[in-house]
Parts: sequence; C-alpha cells; structure tokens
Amino acid sequence: MSQQVPERTSFRDHLSSAHEKWREHSRFRRLSKKKKIIVGMLVFLVFLLFLLSATLNRYNGYNILLLDRYVSFDMPEEDTLTAKEWKKLVKSAEVSKYPEAQLKREEKYITSQYHKRIREYGLTYKEYLKESDFTESEFQAQVEKLAKENVKEKLILHSISREKKIYVSSEEMKAAKQQLMKDRGATSEADYKKIAGETLDEHAEEIDLESKLLYGKIVKN
Repeated sequence: MSQQVPERTSFRDHLSSAHEKWREHSRFRRLSKKKKIIVGMLVFLVFLLFLLSATLNRYNGYNILLLDRYVSFDMPEEDTLTAKEWKKLVKSAEVSKYPEAQLKREEKYITSQYHKRIREYGLTYKEYLKESDFTESEFQAQVEKLAKENVKEKLILHSISREKKIYVSSEEMKAAKQQLMKDRGATSEADYKKIAGETLDEHAEEIDLESKLLYGKIVKN
C-alpha cells in the first residue's frame, strides 16, 4: 500500500486566522470584489505552504543545526501532540535568531509561489501590487514575516524530532515521493518531469517533504 503524504492539521487554524485578519484590514475593506478575491486567494495560498516548503530528501539543514541556539520552548512530555497543543507550543516558543540559510530558502519559496499565482491570474508583479494596494517593501515584509513563521515551526519540529528520536526513514521518503508522482498522474520520474516541469527530487526539495512527513508523525488529529 502506498503511503499517503499526511495533511497538515493546523492549516485550518492558520487559514481562518489569516482570512479574518485580512477581512478586518482597512485596505481589504476598500478593495473591489475582484481585488478581494485575488488578495484572499494569495493570502490563503501562502498560509497553506507552511510544511510544504524547503529542501531535498533529508538535507534541509535542520539536522546539522544546534537548534537550542535558535529556539527555546518547553519540550512536551509526550511524543505526539494534538493540533491545538502544537499551536499553543508554537505561540509560546521564543526564537533568538533565525538560521540564515533556512530563512532565505523559505523566502525564496514563498516568493516563487506568490509569483506563480500572480501569473495564473494573468497579472504582472507590478499589476498585482497595484491591485492589492501593496508597496514592494510591504510585499517583501509580508514574505519575510511568513518565512520567519515557517522557520520557527520547523525549528520546533526538528527539536522535538531530535529529542524524541522521531525520524523519517528512507523508505517513508521513497513511498511519499511515489505518492507525489501518482498524484500528478505520472508513471515514472521521467514522466513526472514532463508533466510537472521539474524532477521529483526537485519538487521534494521545494516542498521540504521530510518536514511534512515529520509533522505527520508528531502532530495528530
């Protein structure tokens, strides 16, 4: 039986919170219906990205970091957490500094996903900024904020993994990649590249498949 890539159970909380924040924002209220749809979809997209982002196989770099130099939190007693417990833990954790390589990787991925969705709406980057009433500096600030949120969660996730000795095996990674290939209707890695425009390993790197699988082991419904 092929392994399903686990879904992130705390996404709904992120999405609901993001949506409400944007609906309350004075700029959002002034936008036309079309602009609200564009802004809303993009905001939802970015919050959907959290554990779908970063690097190839197990080489996202978190395994070589001295994690306690970057983040501090009360290590949970149990090996697994509910989504509610995870959200509370993340909120209470403190980041002293962000690892530069991981932060830049998140920023690059979030930016690329923004631009991808902007193109799908038939807009240029400048048109999107105008439609959404963003300045370029505000857009970059939003990307940085989201990237820091992602890195914070991953620092916590990999800290728990190391402390509790919870890991993603090579077999689990392989099975998850096969599922990704199946989801795209591909029958081989060569076929996947033709369909997706990137190799399976490149996509696994882009979405940080290891962290996604690790989250599924630690955070339960």
